[in-house]
Amino acid sequence: MGLFDRFKGPKRTCEDPVFGHLEYDNQTCWNGNVLFSPTGNEIAVAVVTGGPEPDDVHRALFRELRERYGALQPYIAKALFDLWEPHLTEWYTESEPLPKSLPRSADDMERVTQLDYLAIEPGPSIRLSYGFRSEVGWDDAMLSVKVENWRVMPESLDD
Repeated sequence: MGLFDRFKGPKRTCEDPVFGHLEYDNQTCWNGNVLFSPTGNEIAVAVVTGGPEPDDVHRALFRELRERYGALQPYIAKALFDLWEPHLTEWYTESEPLPKSLPRSADDMERVTQLDYLAIEPGPSIRLSYGFRSEVGWDDAMLSVKVENWRVMPESLDD
């Protein structure tokens, strides 16, 4: 327990009809986990509000993302590959070919990545963060793309 922890009140929480149980970080966003039906996986979610609980605008954006996710997949894969491609040379040399588990094209990115996190941010925009699946061998990489006005843009690859 930190020196000032005893003065903090309990964390604010809410039970959202779409996002489920959320906890406010006392700074900018509500955090939780939600089943993302297009992938069939539970992912971390952050709803950036600056304090107020998520509202119908946030819920509608999330619902629309679920509906559009399939159509966005090729654009997401391209953005992820744009982030990944500069790192290809780190994985092979002239004498050693690229391992089969590594992506060689945008078409491969869906096979080797998984959606781990999404943030609904002011704007409104959505940040999607992906990690490589275990067979790739770079388990701490995080690739992020931004979706704004339903256009996908590569954002960052962090390690």
